[in-house]
Amino acid sequence: MKKLMIFGCLTAATLFACTNTDKPKEPVSSDTMTVTEKIPEPITKDTSKVYDFVALDSQPSFPGGTHGFYEYLRTNLKYPPMAIKNNTEGKVYVSFVVETDGSLSDIKIDRKLGAGTDEEAVRVLKKSPKWIPGKYKGEVVRTKFNIPISFTLTDKKA
Repeated sequence: MKKLMIFGCLTAATLFACTNTDKPKEPVSSDTMTVTEKIPEPITKDTSKVYDFVALDSQPSFPGGTHGFYEYLRTNLKYPPMAIKNNTEGKVYVSFVVETDGSLSDIKIDRKLGAGTDEEAVRVLKKSPKWIPGKYKGEVVRTKFNIPISFTLTDKKA
């Protein structure tokens, strides 16, 4: 008799535990359908967050990699006349954000060289083809990127 009573209690407990209390007792009707379950809330992601490129699983890259980027700079960078006249050489340090679609935004000069080189570095980056965006935990994310752009005169007078 005790075994039957325990079995009956376990059966009742199992039925009670398996009952879904999230469903409404009566369906809610509309003109086109009957809703009997709750619709889950959409997951919202913070798409405005900008990640530092060193913290990523996969860093942003120029199509063709580093070699492709420097080839792009070599063919598109125009040495400013004032920089040629003043014999200005060196590096312009720039930062920018690689957006989730690969476009570049928020282009800034972090360390200037002057004589028109800073403006030329910004011009070339604005004209850049889309990059391959960075990834964090498998998701494409906005990424801050920093690079130096070198200006070197090749035809020096001896």
